[in-house]
Amino acid sequence: MTSFRLFAFSLLLAGCGNPVTPVTVNDQRLVADLRRCDINPADAVQVDERVNGEASNYLVFSSVAPYPEAKMRCLAHILLRADYGVRRSGERFEEAYGRAWKAEWAIYKQELATSWLREHHGRARPPQFVQGKQSLEDFARELERFCIAKPGTLLVDMQSLRVPWPEVEPQFECLLIAAYATNLEREGFRVYMPGE
Repeated sequence: MTSFRLFAFSLLLAGCGNPVTPVTVNDQRLVADLRRCDINPADAVQVDERVNGEASNYLVFSSVAPYPEAKMRCLAHILLRADYGVRRSGERFEEAYGRAWKAEWAIYKQELATSWLREHHGRARPPQFVQGKQSLEDFARELERFCIAKPGTLLVDMQSLRVPWPEVEPQFECLLIAAYATNLEREGFRVYMPGE
């Protein structure tokens, strides 16, 4: 009996202070989305925890090889929108997921930016860059006109567009979001936020 109590007490102590309680996926929307991606929800463990007071939710795929690219893209699509990540899932799985996430993030960021522009600016579609028909410098001026910002506010450097600090340009938010809503990143250019 004493050994049982000691064992039970050690189990109790092992769980103390551990904010992470892994469970199989129990968020029914996530379960439905995983199934829509043709991914068995039993392949994953859902972890919901708080880090420095912030929610940090992710799935762990411990015994699965990376899915084919289409499934990884679908997984990244649903997890971005559900505000979940993938962690502790093995190097190969996480590398494949990282590539899918990067591609889906570009699309998702553009959707969020377009939605913000529609709500706050009255115009959903900023100008789009046309490779070979205009320079990045000319395009930057077009974005400034779209956001009613001072000419020369956006800094152009080789293959990148740098958005100034909010203290420098009152139209900072519009410029940054409009730049994200464009096709610049698909055309091989980079948009930098202040401090990057």
